[in-house]
Amino acid sequence: MGHQVDPLTSRLVRENGRPVEVWEPVVSSEERDLAVASLPAVTGRAATSGRHWLYAVVRCGQCSRNMHYNKSAGTKSSDVAVFKCYGSNRERHGAVTARAVDVEEYVRETFLESLGDALYAERKWVGGTDSRADLKRLRAFLTELEEDRKAGLYATPEGRDRFRRQYAETEQEIAELEARPVVEGGWQVVPTEDRPADVWERWTTEQRGSWLRDSSVHVDISRPAVKRARIPLRERATVDWGALTGLYVELDAVGADMD
Repeated sequence: MGHQVDPLTSRLVRENGRPVEVWEPVVSSEERDLAVASLPAVTGRAATSGRHWLYAVVRCGQCSRNMHYNKSAGTKSSDVAVFKCYGSNRERHGAVTARAVDVEEYVRETFLESLGDALYAERKWVGGTDSRADLKRLRAFLTELEEDRKAGLYATPEGRDRFRRQYAETEQEIAELEARPVVEGGWQVVPTEDRPADVWERWTTEQRGSWLRDSSVHVDISRPAVKRARIPLRERATVDWGALTGLYVELDAVGADMD
């Protein structure tokens, strides 16, 4: 639509004699950028239905497997939900357990202590601009014009005027594209004015769990050194902050400079 065959060169051109544009995608780059930007900044891996929001975050310190959430821990404490692990069917080990309420509180307290005062960062999609393909197409069109003129296809006065107009317009378009900087599109980490502590309190438990999983955060819980000893969870649990480790160290420094 809007194209025609050039009477001099027999090539398909636009109605004003300019080079044919490549077929546009179903959606424009701007529409694509808006669509991508509307997606969650992270993959949002929710816990499988029926599982605790910290599933795949809490791991066994003995075998590194995901600890299972159990709402009935036994006849003596059937009303106490726990995380537990006995190893795999092939490689069993002694029970590693922790009360779910203690794990939840430990994760919250450790998160606020470690990251609560840093700047909260969001991953935002930034649409890029790249004119290299268009420049290649336009330069090829100039070459075709020059070859056609050498072949005598623009010998008449009208043809020479047409050639000069097409050549000048294409050169101008090339100059405009060359002046446009190439910006790589993609996800960028952008600090916000919020603190992680504020965001954490606004989130639902499912959002917290998804964010921790997407950030590859893990809480490893080990057995007490003395069997059945009542050891505070803090003394037998460690946190691997995964992708958040370097990010929030850097953002914390940025926040200090801003203050």
